[in-house]
Amino acid sequence: MLLQVVRCFAALVVVWHHTGSAPKFGVAGVDLFFVLSGCIMSMLMMRGPTPSEFLRRRLIRIVPMYLLATLALLLAFLIAPSIRRTGLTLSWNEILQSLLFLPYENSRGELSPFLSVGWTLNFEIAFYLCCTAGLFLSRKFSTALAAILAISLFGVAHFFPKSATGRFFSDPLIFEFIAGMLIYKFWLVTRSRGYVFTITVGSLGLISLIALPFAEQLIVGSISPGVQSYERPLYLLPFAAVIVYAALVLEPYTRNLGQRWLSLGVRIGDASYAIYLTHMFVLTSISKFSNAVWGKELAWPPVALASVLIATLIGIVIHEYIDAPLQKLLRRRTLARTNTK
Repeated sequence: MLLQVVRCFAALVVVWHHTGSAPKFGVAGVDLFFVLSGCIMSMLMMRGPTPSEFLRRRLIRIVPMYLLATLALLLAFLIAPSIRRTGLTLSWNEILQSLLFLPYENSRGELSPFLSVGWTLNFEIAFYLCCTAGLFLSRKFSTALAAILAISLFGVAHFFPKSATGRFFSDPLIFEFIAGMLIYKFWLVTRSRGYVFTITVGSLGLISLIALPFAEQLIVGSISPGVQSYERPLYLLPFAAVIVYAALVLEPYTRNLGQRWLSLGVRIGDASYAIYLTHMFVLTSISKFSNAVWGKELAWPPVALASVLIATLIGIVIHEYIDAPLQKLLRRRTLARTNTK
């Protein structure tokens, strides 16, 4: 439950970052997502799923909404070409690569898919494949093998510096997933250490949460994917790791306190993927409306705050009425198909 609240925080700060109101604030939301992903994948792998079951569940979670969001953007581009970013051309080959989670360099020289926020999913899918391979090789040592494969991907990528895929996966952000896996393993051997330990870890988690925006300001280089800069994980990973570990440690105590006071955070956390995929549609629309009606940029704090709230609300609606039902339908169908074999 508390991990979902952390996911909620990560989603909200990413949306705020994309309003442009505070250029660097919110960058760490993605780093939090990556550490959370590593932690949760380690948790799921410990339950001993088959490789096919694990990968099927991950693809059902990621692919349908990403496909719908990408097609929605394509439709918007075809209807209103003026909304395209300057210098960005439309290529069916690039759209196909986007849908297959294959990194490529677009017409603006960016290692970014057609749906720009989808670059994080290229990392996610690669990490899921490492986890699936780890489960295939040995369920007992699956997490260790997955980490080794992820590190190998990072290492091998350096031998292909002219390739978009090589440049993309030579980005040290991949280590944030591995950090998440290690955090979960560390939590398994340090849980139930008493109130003093819990209070100490909780305090460190709160301090890290407060320190995160200041750590973001230390980054002077580019935060674009594939830059191969160690600045981002160096400054942000330690704080993100402490926050996720603190959430794990405090989880049992939040259950005892009841769920009502965390319910909104959990609800937003549940919808975080839908919020992440759709928020740029909302921000673009609000930006054009604000400029036309009030002559104010999206970065103007009142407009930025309203944008975050509206993007969050729309993301929740999309999750609850499209994303979640679609996932449920696909899980039921794949389960029925498996049972009939």
